[in-house]
Amino acid sequence: MIKALAVLLLFQCLGETVSFAWNIPVPGPVIGMLLLLAALRLSKATQSTVEEPSLAFLKHLSLLFVPAGVGIVVYAGRVESDLVPIAATILVGTALTVCITAITAQALHRITSSHVAGSPQNVIQAATADGKQGEVS
Repeated sequence: MIKALAVLLLFQCLGETVSFAWNIPVPGPVIGMLLLLAALRLSKATQSTVEEPSLAFLKHLSLLFVPAGVGIVVYAGRVESDLVPIAATILVGTALTVCITAITAQALHRITSSHVAGSPQNVIQAATADGKQGEVS
């Protein structure tokens, strides 16, 4: 567990170092996560080291929302005075996220279904007795 925490903190520190040294406008922890992703893809040893503790962190992920909740309570007056811009930002951001996710999912579906011999339409046609496309329930 200590070794895994050290690996995770090492990648966070590497990300902070890269962000600071090259003056990149991306948070260091984000760069660190990308570096960790690369290490996980390239090294099975890294994957086995951080897998179990990472799953333990995910079980308690809700605890990470406590500081945000405390911040909202502490700054309740400011949140109340800026409620309309905050709500508008949340609504627009959520709508954009849903739209971009849908577009990405459609593009990935097109890419993967063109490469797979048993695409969904071929499977449906093969499943019907007369070869006509039937209703799927």
